[in-house]
Amino acid sequence: MTATPTCGGCGSNRAPAVGASPRPSSGTVLDWARDQGVARIDLHVTDCPEARAAAALYQKLGFADTGKREPLDSDPSLVTRVLAREV
Repeated sequence: MTATPTCGGCGSNRAPAVGASPRPSSGTVLDWARDQGVARIDLHVTDCPEARAAAALYQKLGFADTGKREPLDSDPSLVTRVLAREV
């Protein structure tokens, strides 16, 4: 597969269940991508104060800021940061 999958529109509950973690679902996505022969996943995070915690979590999961910025499709007044991780 030559295309780089992009993950967008993901969200989480601000008050997760006790003991809940985003790591199992992120591992599942990475496992799926690996099984599909994907080399890299791009993830878009809105560049705003409310999304800083999400960006920090993704970086802990191995995603790195590419420096690329793009307007959010649903609201071009907002910008997304593109994070990427090799699978």
